[in-house]
Amino acid sequence: MKLVRYCNKNREHYGIQIENKVASLPKLAKNLNNRLPETLEEFIASGKRAVEKAEKLIEQSTEDDIKRASSPSDQAIILAPIAAPPKIVCLGINYRDHAAEQNVTLPDEPVIFLKPYTTIIGPNQNVVKPCFVKKLDYEAELAIVIGRKAKNIPVSDAKLHIFGYTILNDISAYFITFIK
Repeated sequence: MKLVRYCNKNREHYGIQIENKVASLPKLAKNLNNRLPETLEEFIASGKRAVEKAEKLIEQSTEDDIKRASSPSDQAIILAPIAAPPKIVCLGINYRDHAAEQNVTLPDEPVIFLKPYTTIIGPNQNVVKPCFVKKLDYEAELAIVIGRKAKNIPVSDAKLHIFGYTILNDISAYFITFIK
C-alpha cells in the first residue's frame, strides 16, 4: 500500500495512490460506514491495526467506491510524507563512496545528527539555497518511519517499531570553503 499525504482544494488529506488518482482513506472509510483516523499522523500512531483496517477496506471496495473517494492525481499536490516528525535522526558518513568523495575516513562508530522538521519539503518543491551558502551536497537516502516510541530496544525487536519506509534527499549546506 502506497500511502501519501496530499493537498486538494486547499485541504490536507492522506490516502493511497492508485494509478492516476489519489484515494482518501478516511473518505473511503466514511463512504463504507466505517472510520479511519483523520490525519496520517493519527493513522501511523494507530499502527498495525489501522493498516489492516485500511487494507481490508480497500479489498472490500468496488472500483466505484474508490472512485468516489478519489481525486485525479493532477488535482492533488503530493506533500512530504510526514509534516512535522518529532525527530529526524540521520546517520552521517556511513557510505564508503561518499566518505571518499568527501575526503574523510569512515568512523569506527556511527555519526548521528539531527535535522529540524523545518527542513522538510515535498516532492517537486524547490530547495532554497541561501546566498551565504557556498555549496550544497545531496544524497538519496532510505528513510525509516518509526511508528511506535522506542528506547534501548534489542535489534531483534526493531522491526516492531517500524511503520514504513520512504525516501529522502539529505541536503547539507557548506558555509565555508575547506582548505585542502
